[in-house]
Amino acid sequence: GGFHPIHIGDSIGPDGRFRIMNKMGSGGSGTVWLCEDTQHEVGKPKWRAVKISKARCGTTGAVELKIKNIFIDHGVAPWSAFHHGVAIPIDSFSIDGPNGTHMCLVLPVLGPKIHRNFALFTDTELKRRSVCLNIAQAMKYIHSLGICHG
Repeated sequence: GGFHPIHIGDSIGPDGRFRIMNKMGSGGSGTVWLCEDTQHEVGKPKWRAVKISKARCGTTGAVELKIKNIFIDHGVAPWSAFHHGVAIPIDSFSIDGPNGTHMCLVLPVLGPKIHRNFALFTDTELKRRSVCLNIAQAMKYIHSLGICHG
């Protein structure tokens, strides 16, 4: 029921499509890995964030997949949502390991953690306002689709 064992350089997913490059973060329900999509479409980024849930949290990604379906029902593809500042799963798959079956969500890579960005700017007040504006615009977009963030 625990984490799936991963090493830098491992390949996961259908046909080993996603090559693990670095750990992006972890929490109580899983780990997010920076991956190279070895089969990415021309014109699309090759970097992906792959969220691997703990085996005992097998349905953790179910909510994200429901949200993805709501967007699709509104005629919005995952990459279109990404251009509006909203990250929804591009794809999903499961992997079996010594600790059980793990749901994996493939997401666009949004960038470094926000707190790391602030150190790069001398005018942090302007940067904070910019981040807040981006969040408000993304919220306005999802609200226009009848979706409430909660």
